[in-house]
Amino acid sequence: MSVVVIDVDHFKLANDRFGHSVGDALLRHVGATILETLRRSDLAFRYGGDEFVVVLPQTGVSNATAAMEKLRRAMAAGEPGGAAAGLLAPTLSIGVAEWWAGGSGEELVKAADEALYGAKRANRNCVRAYRAAA
Repeated sequence: MSVVVIDVDHFKLANDRFGHSVGDALLRHVGATILETLRRSDLAFRYGGDEFVVVLPQTGVSNATAAMEKLRRAMAAGEPGGAAAGLLAPTLSIGVAEWWAGGSGEELVKAADEALYGAKRANRNCVRAYRAAA
């Protein structure tokens, strides 16, 4: 099983510039795109302001990373994500972590969140997988 944490890049700027109703439309667009790209067995949740968590059962980190790269590309190439003319298609920063024996759900989400911050440090709009310290 893998867990994914997804952040909408620069969401606050879009929300501040175009207003909360457009921000809400943007989040609905991102959520719908996430659901369109997932399998029926996968689960997606809104997690905080502009973050989403995805659970990918029976999926290792390589396949989860590939699936999230597909989502990232679809989002970046898609239609504008809000009601305001000129609003660019949103980009996503995504962190992926695979469950390990003895790990808790909390640790797994924390690992995916750590990978997400790696994606943000890499200038956003990318997918990064968690790598445990050796």
